[in-house]
Amino acid sequence: MTPPPSRPHYMMSQAEEQRIFYQGLRLFNDHRDFFEAHETWEDIWHISSGHRRRCYQGLIQIAVTLVHLQRDNRLGAERVRESAHKRLAGLPAVYMGINVESLLASFDRLVLPAIDKRRPPGPLFDVDRLFTIDMLYDPFDDPRPTDLE
Repeated sequence: MTPPPSRPHYMMSQAEEQRIFYQGLRLFNDHRDFFEAHETWEDIWHISSGHRRRCYQGLIQIAVTLVHLQRDNRLGAERVRESAHKRLAGLPAVYMGINVESLLASFDRLVLPAIDKRRPPGPLFDVDRLFTIDMLYDPFDDPRPTDLE
């Protein structure tokens, strides 16, 4: 049996990765377009490795969790939330300019009440609890040693 072909890998310039990373952040933070943010970040997740790959995958899964909430899919949100935590939990406390611990805390403040099985029927997405992914520094122009792992 022949193994399936692997996904083609290609090189991407740091400038292109930076552009895509920030485009995803704008879609997430400014436009609240979580689906498009996840699609955008997938372009850099596929070509990354190590901690950076886990970070991008965690951001993607945060965005997908919010898409599930927007679509009133409690079970989908619960499952993807757990996966996002697994991806991001092993990263340094601050990675790629993001305070990972703070991001996960904000994420949980929004998601945990929405996926609570005791919650009465109704919209799962509480817009008053929305958070943003805030940057402490630019990981491309001013990287920290942990960003290079």
